[in-house]
Amino acid sequence: MSYIIGIGGGSGSGKTTLCLKLKEIFQDDITILQLDHYCKDVSYLSEEERKKVNFDIPSAYDGDLFCSHLRKLKNNEAIDRPIYDFVTHSTKKGEFVKIKPSKIILLDGILIYQLNDAISLMNKRIFMDVSSFKRVKRRAKRDLKERGRVIKQTIKQFYDTVEPMHQIYVEPNKEVCDIIFDNEKDGELNEEQVAILVNMIKESI
Repeated sequence: MSYIIGIGGGSGSGKTTLCLKLKEIFQDDITILQLDHYCKDVSYLSEEERKKVNFDIPSAYDGDLFCSHLRKLKNNEAIDRPIYDFVTHSTKKGEFVKIKPSKIILLDGILIYQLNDAISLMNKRIFMDVSSFKRVKRRAKRDLKERGRVIKQTIKQFYDTVEPMHQIYVEPNKEVCDIIFDNEKDGELNEEQVAILVNMIKESI
């Protein structure tokens, strides 16, 4: 049975950066499952309509499929994870990534703590704690580089929907997480907290 760790927090808080750092340390002992790839396909909408879709609410994701895949991984079964195209807001038809189970499964996503079935399987819950000012800067840089967005569009979306939804669905989870990871510093993770987390994982597995 796998040891499952949730890594939640706001957009741009460093969730994926921490996952990749832990993957670098534990290598094949870690599997990363990202909620982002379970966004619902909205390719049937026009380009203008897609821009108006709120992707920062629980209903924007296929939580049932995500939790089904998590249960399979926990039971030592491989899964075919969907591939989501963030430029077109669509799931790539007939294309998957084979994800194999491992000793440790990291769950990466802003809304993973809104999925009760996933929460029930988690052994530890981590919250990446970062100010909104830092998060919008990081999100703008990422969206420009990886998702074909312009900075003005990203900043508008952040303050129109991302941050209001963060206050409703994400920030309250900080109170019930086991570890609050301070990731306010730009450019690198808090190495002291990384070391504490690594030791905790080693002791647990």
